[in-house]
Amino acid sequence: LYDEIMRRLDALARVGLGYIGLDRSAPTLSRGEAQRVRLAGGPTGMAAAWMEGVLNQATGPAMALVGGPWEWVGPHSQPGYVNPSLAVGPDGTAYVAWAGLDHAPYDVYFAERAPGQAWSVPYNLSNSPSNCVYPDILLDGSGTLWVVWQDSLSDTNAELYFAARPAGEGWTGAQRITYNAVQDLNVRIAEAPAGPVIVWRQSGR
Repeated sequence: LYDEIMRRLDALARVGLGYIGLDRSAPTLSRGEAQRVRLAGGPTGMAAAWMEGVLNQATGPAMALVGGPWEWVGPHSQPGYVNPSLAVGPDGTAYVAWAGLDHAPYDVYFAERAPGQAWSVPYNLSNSPSNCVYPDILLDGSGTLWVVWQDSLSDTNAELYFAARPAGEGWTGAQRITYNAVQDLNVRIAEAPAGPVIVWRQSGR
């Protein structure tokens, strides 16, 4: 347990969040702090994903294994890339999803890198005419990748979508999860015995 805690604290320090103490609960983090780093465990230890930039202006997704050098994951030529999410497979392959401003509005992108290989070309998962943000990624026990996100269909309506990639196959198209006509926000996905489950916050409830 001690070693696990120290690996996570080291990852926070590497991305400039070393001042955050263990007594800080998640709701007290600023949006910028919460966005700056996501952690995942892998066969060689902890990995961290964050947005790397100049003067605190995010310019592109980056990743590092704790104790190793950081590297770019995707485009980084202009500001406007946010909300990285990270998963690491049992073979050490890293999978990252993020919201990117390749063109207005935001879309959700995905890239992967096997150990010793180059990052794949970023793949647009959402292809939406509206803003898609806050992706969360899961690699389940069967090897299927899942990415969930919120799509802001209007100023008062954000719905949830997902895309999946079964092992050895290609990505599905974006598929809608909710039809609530309200703000469905901050979606997260996790694995349960019966399969993936998602949780989210619904505005006003």
